[in-house]
Amino acid sequence: MVASQNVIRLFLFAFTFMLLVPASRLDAQPLDSLVAEALRNHPLLRAAEARAVSAEYRSEALSQLPTPTLSLEFAQTPAGNFDVLNRSISNNLALSQMLMLGDKLAAMRRAEREGAQTERERRAEAAAIIRVNVSELYARLWRLDRQKEILGRTTIMLSNLVQSAEERLAAGKATMNEVLLLRAELAAEQAKFHSSTFERRGKAVRLNTFLGRTNPDAEILTALDSNFAKTIEALLGRTYQARAKFGEQNPTLRRMASMERMTEAERIAAEQERTPDLMLQGMLMRMPQGMVLTSGSGVLSEIFSVHTGLSASNRVEWMYSLMASITLPFAPWSSARIDAKQAELSARRLSQEAEREAMQRELAGELAETEQMLLHTIETVKDYNRTILPAYKQVLNGLLASYQANQTSISDILRTAQMLAMKEDELVMAHEEQMMLAAKLRMMLGDGE
Repeated sequence: MVASQNVIRLFLFAFTFMLLVPASRLDAQPLDSLVAEALRNHPLLRAAEARAVSAEYRSEALSQLPTPTLSLEFAQTPAGNFDVLNRSISNNLALSQMLMLGDKLAAMRRAEREGAQTERERRAEAAAIIRVNVSELYARLWRLDRQKEILGRTTIMLSNLVQSAEERLAAGKATMNEVLLLRAELAAEQAKFHSSTFERRGKAVRLNTFLGRTNPDAEILTALDSNFAKTIEALLGRTYQARAKFGEQNPTLRRMASMERMTEAERIAAEQERTPDLMLQGMLMRMPQGMVLTSGSGVLSEIFSVHTGLSASNRVEWMYSLMASITLPFAPWSSARIDAKQAELSARRLSQEAEREAMQRELAGELAETEQMLLHTIETVKDYNRTILPAYKQVLNGLLASYQANQTSISDILRTAQMLAMKEDELVMAHEEQMMLAAKLRMMLGDGE
């Protein structure tokens, strides 16, 4: 009766042990929601957005005319006299304005707008990197959860075997060495389980901190997306289509291309420096003592007094003047500066173009490698699920039945159980690699937010 109960118990455990990946927890937080949370809270994205807004305002500021100048002058007031309004030779009120001719203002504004677009591309690149980081941390948590489940099932199996061996020992059908061996294996599996718990806790704290959560110990439950296979299939299809337009989709290449456009816009703005600037100035002059031609103008004052009966010092005269001046940027001693600036920006653009081409070549090779690695993991998962794991489970099931009939040793069961756990662990790591490779592909294809 006891033997039949042991067989039933062992077979029930064997059926439980066959389940590699248990059903997903209903309260597990999907990866996409964690990514969205990270994108909302990460300060790097806020910084990039602020830089883009700053560049937009800078472009608006550069599109305006320079500040006009208003000046007031009391000219040639006698020393020791503080009546500057009436005792000065003239009171001058002047207004001047600098005008930038040609397309100079528009060129500077375009350069700053390209700078704003570069910051937006930088933000998109940062968002793609954040998605990858969250996905990798989540994949590691998922692997640790599955490994803990494997360790838990192995612990249950060993616990049942210890109980069965103790009963068999009492009945004289097992030796004490078998019981001690099973107890040692059980203690080792329990130690691995506790170690995995601490490792998972550390990874969860790291992910919570990366997400910007106030509670770093908040629980994160993981589950494999039920549509993960379809997601991988769609990614592989996009990868094949993206090869022709890879530079338009990859965030790093888009950011580098935007930097090229910004440099070219700066070069055009520097070329516009050859256009002269026009300065316009108007001046209104009040002469409280009349217009004085020379310092010895007493004769004129006498004539004025004889004919008018008034003192010349009481006659206020008004005058105005207009002035226009231009800069000469094409002068030989100043045009070299503009030539050097244009040459500098042209060389910089050539350098950026060469760097982008090198990066595109490197990323194209990395994209093809990632695609092949993902295809390899797909085949690996299929092989483990279809052939390798079913074979080991069948062997373990037979050994458990043979053990009750005294036809096999406990060592054979332990070796087979260890090999099965190892193969299950390899399958879990293959799934983890799939998740990381899929995240990497999404980043290279421009999936950020």
